[in-house]
Amino acid sequence: MSQILKYCKTHLSDNDYIFVSTIFKNCSEATQAKMEIVTYEKGHPIMETGDPNTYVYVLLKGKVSVVDEQVPSYPFTFGEYRAIDVLGDYELFSNASGRFVSLRAKNHCVCIRINSGDYMNWVREDVNALFIRMNMLMSVLSRETQFLRQFLFLDIETRIIVFLYEEYQKYGDVKQVKINAKREDIASKMACSVRTLNRSLQKIESNGLLTRQNGKIYISQTQHKLMGQYIIENEVILHPF
Repeated sequence: MSQILKYCKTHLSDNDYIFVSTIFKNCSEATQAKMEIVTYEKGHPIMETGDPNTYVYVLLKGKVSVVDEQVPSYPFTFGEYRAIDVLGDYELFSNASGRFVSLRAKNHCVCIRINSGDYMNWVREDVNALFIRMNMLMSVLSRETQFLRQFLFLDIETRIIVFLYEEYQKYGDVKQVKINAKREDIASKMACSVRTLNRSLQKIESNGLLTRQNGKIYISQTQHKLMGQYIIENEVILHPF
């Protein structure tokens, strides 16, 4: 057994270890010997948008925020990865020259770091690992497609509620969250004008789902739960990340 799998057997739950060992079942000892266990603390960047595709990571523990930095004024966190998952190979399969998004540790994270060349050589020869990884990717992509298709038919108020609900979740179960996104950026993501956004926020506030104060949007713990009930009642699909 390689040092990587020994670490996983010691530090992971039985189910997570079984899953990881299944992925690495046919990976050679020589390839595994080149892999490293690395840790990242909260807020530490794992990869940045535009960086070269040097490494692939297997997230063993923790949560990782997915950040779109195409809007410099407001880097937008639109999802998160949770253990167990693979980070950084999507660009390799897409033949992209650099990273599409930035990834940052949301809490203490433990990863297996694999050289991208070694990773691609491994999965080219290992049908088992490639099949498992393609299954993981297709699952996310199918849910993403379903989410985007649904988004086109949602009314503006529901789009905003889903956005605010997911923004709150990024902070965990806290008493209150201030939404830091600018109105212009929210309106752009909701595919509406700022004027329409403001009218919709007023309507949502009148229903008790948010609070506005000095131009800022606040979501309380109770309001977040009410949003969750609204989402369930309207059978809204949340973002797959």
